[in-house]
Amino acid sequence: MEPRGGPASPHAMKTVVFVVALVFVASACTSKTIPASATGTATSEEPAPRPSPTTTLSHAGLELGPRTSTAGWVVMADGFGVHVAGGGTLQNIDPVTGKSSSVVKVGSWDYDFIRLGRDGEGSLWLTSGHNLWFIAGSPHYAVGRQYNLHRLGYVGAVYQASPRAGGGLWLAASGNKQQSGLLAEIDPDSGSIIRRFDPPGGSATITEAAGFLVAQTGSGVIRINPRTGGQRTKRFVVAPAGLATTGDRIWWSSPGGAVTCLLVETFTHCGSVDIPQATSLSSDGYRLWVLSGGPSKPAAVTLMNGKTGDVLGGPLELPHLAPASITSYDGHAWIGSHDAQVVIRIDRDPS
Repeated sequence: MEPRGGPASPHAMKTVVFVVALVFVASACTSKTIPASATGTATSEEPAPRPSPTTTLSHAGLELGPRTSTAGWVVMADGFGVHVAGGGTLQNIDPVTGKSSSVVKVGSWDYDFIRLGRDGEGSLWLTSGHNLWFIAGSPHYAVGRQYNLHRLGYVGAVYQASPRAGGGLWLAASGNKQQSGLLAEIDPDSGSIIRRFDPPGGSATITEAAGFLVAQTGSGVIRINPRTGGQRTKRFVVAPAGLATTGDRIWWSSPGGAVTCLLVETFTHCGSVDIPQATSLSSDGYRLWVLSGGPSKPAAVTLMNGKTGDVLGGPLELPHLAPASITSYDGHAWIGSHDAQVVIRIDRDPS
């Protein structure tokens, strides 16, 4: 399949002052902490981040795109569209038009625990509860293989590593009857465990950066060298709420509102930006999309430069409370909402 793919007038003086004020506000909201020096310790505990001063941003830079009614709310975008999962359903949204395929009923998974992972050529992995499914052939979708991984506990994130990060299919799980949780590489043909790691505080999101696997834990992050099996953990005073990577940087959000950066090679801090109530993160190249808000607060999306930490747009307020998930691809983000049963595309404002 192919992807879809003279002296200044008083009016002029007022204009200058207004522009200078805007520049001041923009620089204040994107100010970053001074990078810390290397610690050299594998499990050193960092002080709470010191975010830049809270600043009210305009909605410049982002706008709402097409809204698509859906049966699901867990979203994952790739070159074959936006995959949307619900309770036993899948559908595919055209990333350009927002038009949806027919809803396909292909499973009986528990909607409270759905996670999606890319496999390639329009296929994907899906986890829910104790189970792992291979789903082939978007937008028509068909269950290929199904594995019961009850021995791992409740399965969470699923991630297909790139060749640079050693390849392989990786899962995060609760670690049945264990408190630490686990990260496991799984044989995709048999469902058997190839190797496993036991991060402190359990594990959640899995991603990669600069050839390393990186996973969110209940107390910080863990970095694994897939070629050697070496691992290193970084613990935080405040547990991360979300995790994403851009190039050689790891970004994590905290309930207090700081979006903070670590260099993957040294695990040293490389900056912090204040985005109130930041929760989930999604990266698309060097674009870092930040979802924020609470159960009773309007949700919003902010776009950052994942290399410099500069705020590029937002926060753009969303029309629905408590969105369920965020994904990004090719310069756009999509938000899935459980209560509203809608997926909304977020675009860069071309003006």
